[in-house]
Amino acid sequence: CDPPKAIGEFARVLEPSGLLFCDFASSCSVRYWFKGPYGRAADLVTDLYNGTPERTWIYHPLYIQKLLESSGFVIHERVGTHRWSALAKRFGARNAFAMTLQRHLDWLPFPKAWADLMTIVAVRAEVGT
Repeated sequence: CDPPKAIGEFARVLEPSGLLFCDFASSCSVRYWFKGPYGRAADLVTDLYNGTPERTWIYHPLYIQKLLESSGFVIHERVGTHRWSALAKRFGARNAFAMTLQRHLDWLPFPKAWADLMTIVAVRAEVGT
């Protein structure tokens, strides 16, 4: 995915005051602590999906936020998901255990900035604002 191009296209076709839900894997996830991809604007990583290696792009949330803002969006909300499961995966847990841990500990506070998946809800600014 080419985020500047994709976000620019969303800005072109979305009506003013329209909502965009931008969901992406975060390079600030605890899963990447002390690893090369941590905190990078963009990186291509290999992850297991249903037991098969899959290459996935990850992005720094501030990089995506700045792209959205420069394309005329106003950030409405940032939501981080898969925090405890990302921590479990960082220490080598299998998916089933990581997801069970997530379900059981989701009620405990954990910084959303360290979430595995980020969703930024943005509103297309009115023309002339």
